[in-house]
Amino acid sequence: CEPLHIQYSYDDRSVVVVNSFLKEFKGLKAFVSVLNLDLTEKFSREITFDISPDGVERVVTIPEIQNLSTTYFVKLELKDSDGTTHSSNFYWLSTKKAIFDWQKSYFWATPMISYPDYTALQTLPKVELTVSSKIVIQEEEELVYVEVSNSSKNLAFAVNLRLTKGEGGKEIIPVLWEDNYFSLLPGEKKEITAIYLGKDLKKQNPVVVTDGWNLN
Repeated sequence: CEPLHIQYSYDDRSVVVVNSFLKEFKGLKAFVSVLNLDLTEKFSREITFDISPDGVERVVTIPEIQNLSTTYFVKLELKDSDGTTHSSNFYWLSTKKAIFDWQKSYFWATPMISYPDYTALQTLPKVELTVSSKIVIQEEEELVYVEVSNSSKNLAFAVNLRLTKGEGGKEIIPVLWEDNYFSLLPGEKKEITAIYLGKDLKKQNPVVVTDGWNLN
């Protein structure tokens, strides 16, 4: 869990920053965007704020927006006063809300009467990503630094990185990824670090494999 984290609240559409550090942060900036399925921007805010040690700050509430596509996106980013990104989140939401049947609720589950509509995600155009990586060996542990770039004009949705034992080999498990299953807007790039044990390679070279919802 990130010690400094930005998140969206499904119940009231608020954007909240959680600080688990025992120190104050001043001059933080939250960037909030609401995007239609075709990535047209429907709402945007930049909020500068301070947060107390072990504190929670509700920075903005996204208003009800007219003419949203049935499936839409919320992008959140949290930066410090130096411009360093500390947290980011990308949500896919639906104007068709989930409706629960609370009268039939049990302690392990509550059935749903109506489901959100995400079927439009199937229409996302295909995307080609550029991926580069560098391996650093540190005694028993090895680190791989991966940079993923989206130079296309479309969203790269739910990108998943894996490490395999050589080209076409079995997946290396376990691997501690800094982030995964992320999305990239057009022109965005992301740098991610992963840690694994060198002995798990069994003397084979690690290969970064990129999968995703709408990748070629």
